[in-house]
Amino acid sequence: MWAGQDISVNIELEAATLTANSELIDILLNNLFSNASRHNVEKGGIQIVLRKHYMSISNTAKLNALDTAKLFNRFYKQDPFSQNNGLGLAIGQQIAQCSGIIIHYDFKDQQHVFSVQFKNDQLTRNLQ
Repeated sequence: MWAGQDISVNIELEAATLTANSELIDILLNNLFSNASRHNVEKGGIQIVLRKHYMSISNTAKLNALDTAKLFNRFYKQDPFSQNNGLGLAIGQQIAQCSGIIIHYDFKDQQHVFSVQFKNDQLTRNLQ
């Protein structure tokens, strides 16, 4: 996904298991990874951290913090001239809710940070 872009990627992975619909989780992750790439700066960076019950994806920001009141709304765009449709995070939020996952956004040190929290022992649904 980042081949050919001038973006450095730092990945820290630990073993983690999530019981959920794999196709939906693929869509959620693809949306988050795509956003981290698309809304990055030239010579920027992406950091991915995976722990047993937690994952974070952060990227250097082109603009300031996103509007947290609108962030997961359909068609929300920080840049009104963006060619994107503004559906990715709204879809991701719906996938997270039906999968027993909590998704959170923060803006720190000029970086967008999306955190995904999951606890398998608390999941009561297997959506497969």
